[in-house]
Amino acid sequence: MRISTEIGHFRLERFLIALLALAALLLAGRAWLEDHPQHNPWAPLNLNDPPGWATQRKLADLRGNPQSCRAVLERSGVEFAALEPAGEGGLPTG
Repeated sequence: MRISTEIGHFRLERFLIALLALAALLLAGRAWLEDHPQHNPWAPLNLNDPPGWATQRKLADLRGNPQSCRAVLERSGVEFAALEPAGEGGLPTG
């Protein structure tokens, strides 16, 4: 009995294995982000979470949006009192 030493190209099989590996990697990354919301740029900011890679960007997105800022404070359980705007509201230009 003779054993063949030539292996076929298996292009479809290699493509399917690569596709399955990519899908597994994406699912693992998504699960990790669910467990670490401080690193997830799409998760809402919660001040009870430790600082992470996405925290600074999430805080920057709150600038100029008082409704979102209040939502973060409420979601985080921070007591606050909204004050009326005071002053001219602009930054010094000089």
